[in-house]
Amino acid sequence: MQDIDQAYKALGIDPDRQKTVGDEEIIGIYRSRWSSSGPTGRSDLKVALRTLGNARSSRPMLDAAADSKYSLISVCSIH
Repeated sequence: MQDIDQAYKALGIDPDRQKTVGDEEIIGIYRSRWSSSGPTGRSDLKVALRTLGNARSSRPMLDAAADSKYSLISVCSIH
């Protein structure tokens, strides 16, 4: 399992902000980074989001990390 600080860093979030950044903002960052990442990067992002979702007991974050279909839809809808 990934360290919580490492998970924040993988998403480009300063670990010092973990108490002030909301779940929806984290999901937004995840989705934004997903669209510009390759397969390895996407896997790392998914692990990071799942790690934070577990640490924060956030069902929306866990659902976003588990939903690969959404990731494809979000990429298509951005373009």
